[in-house]
Amino acid sequence: KGNVIAETAGNGPTGATGTVREYIYLPETEIAPAADGRTRVDRPLAVVNAVGTATIGDGPHFWAAPFEVGTEFGGLGLPARITAHDIAPRMKGLPAPATATTIGVIATNATLTKAECKRLAIMANDGLARAILPAHAPGDGDTVFAAATGAIPLADPLDLGLLGHAATQVFARAIARGVFEATPLPYPPALRSWKQRWG
Repeated sequence: KGNVIAETAGNGPTGATGTVREYIYLPETEIAPAADGRTRVDRPLAVVNAVGTATIGDGPHFWAAPFEVGTEFGGLGLPARITAHDIAPRMKGLPAPATATTIGVIATNATLTKAECKRLAIMANDGLARAILPAHAPGDGDTVFAAATGAIPLADPLDLGLLGHAATQVFARAIARGVFEATPLPYPPALRSWKQRWG
């Protein structure tokens, strides 16, 4: 089940983004991408307060749906059809200046150099672009950090790419899971959470 601790301080114009007061943990991933089957990406953490939206159009479906494991954020999959209306920009806090951010961390049990940790963080940040649209907007301060425990050396130079591939997916999942689990603050003008709208 994992640990999810979240409270939404506000939501985007479609109720799809959340200002999260506490940390959001995704359950430990089952992805073990390295050739030796031992290195993995564990428990990404995402704090979601994006200018963009984590859901598609005006509905409940998440942009991160292709990466969902089981029903961790509703199990709805993608909508039958994605229209031009669905991909139109939906940004909270307009007109400018709007400021927001989604930040997070990815950890692995692999032994990585500083440069390899940076590459892992860059690839994990691609998960943000798969979970939020638009991503990295002006006013967003999106940042993902990577940490490595150094417990297991990489068996093959290609394993860093496989770890990064896993990091992309699990960070996208962490963002969607955070929005899915968030609850609104108990006073106005807090907007409704995903579960209040569609749950």
